[in-house]
This record gives sequence, structure tokens and C-alpha cells, in this order.
Amino acid sequence: MPRAILYTDIEWDRLLDFERPHPNERNPGFSAHNAARDLVQIGLVEEPKMKVHSCGSGGVRLRVGCMDQVHFFRELEEQLVLAMARSAKTWFGKELPLAHVRDMYQPNTLSGRFTSVLLRRDEATRVFVHEDGASRTGSTASLRAGTACCVIVGVKGLWIEEERWGAHLAVSDVLLFPGVEEDSDSDLEEDADKREAAEVPVPASPGGASPKRRPKGGGAASVSFGPGGSTGSSTSDC
Repeated sequence: MPRAILYTDIEWDRLLDFERPHPNERNPGFSAHNAARDLVQIGLVEEPKMKVHSCGSGGVRLRVGCMDQVHFFRELEEQLVLAMARSAKTWFGKELPLAHVRDMYQPNTLSGRFTSVLLRRDEATRVFVHEDGASRTGSTASLRAGTACCVIVGVKGLWIEEERWGAHLAVSDVLLFPGVEEDSDSDLEEDADKREAAEVPVPASPGGASPKRRPKGGGAASVSFGPGGSTGSSTSDC
């Protein structure tokens, strides 16, 4: 099973390596698949700082409660904009001003009374529930609003239309911590603003991954949402 990189340890050149866009077969526009297969773990198992905000057809919206994680998603989107601007001449035969690329970008991160991120999920998304010191397999029905979670995500690719573009951010694994819940306040955005990523062909899933714990006493502890395991460390404050 592939390992997930902790969100504090990202090398953007390794995470983002987009192939030349190709026309979609069933929908308008283009898709640029990400040749990089690295997955990113958002949060630590001991300190889940994200919460499920809502879950709908094809997507899950997560409330981001840690500034380190907010900064990660904002920096990810800035790196996506820079990657698109660098590739425009090769892909489309003309240079595009950075400001124009940024204006056309459709972010996955939304800001209102709180920051949230909208992620794609599909049949390959795995859900686990952590209760009484052990993890068990869950389902999409377990993704209840207000439930604390730790997630593993992948940047599958880019969707590109004539006047807008965005990223296909997909959930590989979700580890839920029921019992740590809050009032499900509505965000400033209406449900209509909780858009899904554009309907483009979904690249094949690279599979699941194993979550990391913060090492104690200099050693790396091993843990898994499901079968398998991996180790890792973090410099995060949350």
C-alpha cells in the first residue's frame, strides 16, 4: 500500500506533476492527470483537527480547524495556480498572465465564518471509525456533520474549461472519531456554492494509505486505518 506524506513535509515538485491535457470524452473541456501518485495525510491521529461539515453526492466538505492545515490548503491552491501559469504556453500555445490564471481558478477551499474544503469521494474512498481504542470499517453513512476526522487526500488532476479551471482533490481514506461533535452551523455560503469538481473523467485511484502518528520519544509509531501500516513524523503544532 502506498504511503502518505504528512502535510507538513510536502515537496511541491513531487506532489504536482501534471501531464498534457487531453479532451474529455463525455464532457466539455479538458483533463490534465497528475503523474505524481503521492498522497497527503491532513492531521494527526492523536489530534484530529478537521470535522465533517456535510456529505453529498460525490463529495465531502470538511471544516478545517487548525491554521497549519488552512495554510496547507491555501498554499496548495497557490502552487496549482503557479503550475498552470508555467504550463500554459506548452499546453495551449500561449502565455497566460498569472493574474488571469488566478482569476479563472475555482478553489476547493471556501472561507466564511470558518474555513472548509470540498473534496471528491468515489467508490475507492475508504472510511474507518475509531472507537474504544480500535478502528473498524465504516461507510459513507458514518460521515455525519460535526464528527472529528483525519483524512488522506490525493491531487488526481486538473479540470479545464474555456473560462475556468480547478483541481480534482480526492479523499483516499477517512478516519472518523465519533463522540467529538459540535453544532452543525451553516456556513455563509449556500448549498449551491458547495460545488463539486467539474465532471471530468476520474483518474484511477492509487489505492489506500496508512495514517501517521506523531512520534514519541524520538521513535516512529505505526498505525493503520485498515490493514497495513506506515511510519512518519511531523513538525506541526496541531
